Amino acid sequence: LYPTFANAYDASDASPESVIVDGGDKYKVIDATEFYKYELDYDTYTYTQNFAGESALTSAISYVSSDETKIVYELTGHGEADITASTLLDGLSRQNLTTQTLSLLTSDRVPDDAGALLIVSPTKDLSEEELTKIRTYLSEGGKLILITDYGNYSEDSMPNFAALTEQYGMQAENGIIIETDENYALSGYPYYLLPEINGHEITEPLLNGNMYVLTPLAHPITATEDASEDLTVTSLFDTTSGAYCKSDAYSADTFDKSENDPEGVFSVAMISENSADSSAVLWLSTSGFVDEGTDSIVSGTNSDFMLNALAYLTGNENAISIHAKSISAETLLFDASSARLVSVTFMFLIPFGAVAVGFLIWFRRRKR
Repeated sequence: LYPTFANAYDASDASPESVIVDGGDKYKVIDATEFYKYELDYDTYTYTQNFAGESALTSAISYVSSDETKIVYELTGHGEADITASTLLDGLSRQNLTTQTLSLLTSDRVPDDAGALLIVSPTKDLSEEELTKIRTYLSEGGKLILITDYGNYSEDSMPNFAALTEQYGMQAENGIIIETDENYALSGYPYYLLPEINGHEITEPLLNGNMYVLTPLAHPITATEDASEDLTVTSLFDTTSGAYCKSDAYSADTFDKSENDPEGVFSVAMISENSADSSAVLWLSTSGFVDEGTDSIVSGTNSDFMLNALAYLTGNENAISIHAKSISAETLLFDASSARLVSVTFMFLIPFGAVAVGFLIWFRRRKR
């Protein structure tokens, strides 16, 4: 009836049953394929169909009613790693955050429209000029998320990165954390930590949902003793007091604790906030945190944390992270003996029990 209708919304190629959310000045097309997600179950190697329409519609409404879309810049030029967690990547668009790469070798400064700067597992140090540009950005109220890895990052090999984190009251310790409490690590993998989540506005949704995050092969982060009075340094994820740090992890013959391995409570995620200029630096000590396989083990909670962190840092108070809901039918499986027990219970024990109780009641009333 209206052949030009779809063209007005750049939706001429949209699938049938797609949805258009029109906010007047802005609009967003939700393709029908975005309403359903398929997730692979690694135990059964079957796909589960999930309904993602709630998050898609909520995101679209938020987008058309907001005044701006914030940009998260990913720093390049230092051998940085890629984020592979699909839940996180999808969540960025749902929160109306766009990502762009940034090279400070070719840019005079961090762009003014940056909601946050993201640095994922660098293998090379910043130059003095790049360090100055990042410091200038932070002094103007900028926000930084730094993700590092044991083996790639150390204060000796990356003095400029170390100078930046020490400016915010944080420093790295060399080694991989081993957890001795089986309740705080994956079974059989004491270096795949399920750390204690501490209270903060970022972590509040995780605490309320009794969720886990998974941090594999993480190195310790500690707060410096001479931090500025303007800084508030908060550990977001902690190990138990029984954890220890294996400093020569990649060359060691065993992960068993030696006499030289320090033990105690270690932080694997820390945030430092400066009350003087409103800047903040969030530091995670493993890039495995944003890996697809790791994220799937904890059902996307790692991604939820990252999305909450970006929402907090960019000031996006209305950011919403809604998991897709499974619509697949669950099958209840019984072995042969359990099936016989259930059959006997429902076919004989319960009916005959009900008849027996009825007869007893009838008999007692009859005698009255």
